[in-house]
Amino acid sequence: YRFSVWATSVFPDSPARIQFFVNGQMIGDDLQLSNAVGQWQQLSATWDSGQSSFADLAILNFTAAFVGNDFALDDLSFETTDPVESELSSWTIYLD
Repeated sequence: YRFSVWATSVFPDSPARIQFFVNGQMIGDDLQLSNAVGQWQQLSATWDSGQSSFADLAILNFTAAFVGNDFALDDLSFETTDPVESELSSWTIYLD
């Protein structure tokens, strides 16, 4: 499966550093957002479901600054990379 999102800073101070997790496990590389407000950047990672029949998806922000750290997300997607029909029965997205 490919998990993808476009993100941008909405305040220039302390830009967010976001990361994908599936079933509590980090996947792919993190994305350090630019401090340029409105500069959209894509974060994408793949996940092999193996024997899993569900996926709890999370996008976590690792910038702990009290001021700034504000961002927007758009075009979230979670899709199969295999042309064979998916057997994944359910998924949930958590934003933290």
